Amino acid sequence: MKKRLSTLCLFSTLLFALSAQAENLSEPTLDVRGEATVEVPADQVGFRVGVETSGKTAAKALEQNNRLMSEVRKSLSKEGLSDSELKTGSFSISPQWSPRPRQSEPDWKATIVGYVVSNHLEIETSKLQRVGEWINVATEAGANTIGQLEFGLKNPDEHRNQAIRLATQKARGYALAAAEAAEVELLSVSAIQVDGASIRPMGRMRSSRMEVSMLSTADAPVVPQVVPGEIEVRASVSLSYKITP
Repeated sequence: MKKRLSTLCLFSTLLFALSAQAENLSEPTLDVRGEATVEVPADQVGFRVGVETSGKTAAKALEQNNRLMSEVRKSLSKEGLSDSELKTGSFSISPQWSPRPRQSEPDWKATIVGYVVSNHLEIETSKLQRVGEWINVATEAGANTIGQLEFGLKNPDEHRNQAIRLATQKARGYALAAAEAAEVELLSVSAIQVDGASIRPMGRMRSSRMEVSMLSTADAPVVPQVVPGEIEVRASVSLSYKITP
């Protein structure tokens, strides 16, 4: 008897749970999505200046590279860049291999004919107005690669949150308009999803070796014009509302 009673209680509980679940699934909802874009003036910039040298031995290539990079770093520090704004971005020593002749023996093997040393400084600063000047200073001191110049924001979360708030307001506005047109009432928000909040520079400069060469061989110092532009912050928010049937 007890076993039968327990089975009946379990069955009743299961029916109640299924009934509640079915009731929740049948509740009408309204799903909306809002997107927003905020354009903010860049207040941070990062770029790289580098020195590449070659020699018959790794030691000679490294010695020349160290000398030039020391001059580059010293010149940039003298012109106002602090140690916290300068750091080594990458360093490598690579062998140079002999090219395969057009008519070579079957057992031909490449041999090392020299070495290339590459050393890059990564610069991150908020002094945007001096970037062109520093690029010129670096090339005059011996840097022969400049690139990966990209603008950003010192406090991206502040602007990301602003974009999320605007996207949420838009989603709510869409929900109110849809509810009014459909003659239903918004009850409460049952789900919120932030689909994405991205930060993208609206402008980017990448310098080439040719541009650097032109700077270093000019008769008079040439300061490249660098225009920061703006940063685009985007956000997308989805809202799910419970509504009256």
